[in-house]
Amino acid sequence: MKPQQPLPAETIEDEIQEDHLRLAVLLDQIEDDLDERLPAGGRIAQLVLEFEQHAVREEKALAGIANADHAEHRQGHDRMRALLRQLAEDYDNGADIRPNLHAVLRLFTDQLLPADAIFISR
Repeated sequence: MKPQQPLPAETIEDEIQEDHLRLAVLLDQIEDDLDERLPAGGRIAQLVLEFEQHAVREEKALAGIANADHAEHRQGHDRMRALLRQLAEDYDNGADIRPNLHAVLRLFTDQLLPADAIFISR
């Protein structure tokens, strides 16, 4: 199996920006579902999946950036994975997920989005 060629910077940038938009929309839709007392399990499952795909894509791109330590970036992904697992578990158990959802939003906006600036040139 031959190694994958790194994607051009513009492609990575576009994909990451699209990921951010999809994740933000899902988070917003989950909040709306909760406000309207609608089932949110499907959107939560989609959020977990979308974030995992995003994190894997970013971690592959990070591996292609030489001379940099990206452990903190990867740790942010691990923190988000743990929060999302807890969010899904709490939802499945009928617990109030709003505090955890707010923690997810804070991590996303305060840490993960700023850390992703490494991929965004604009």
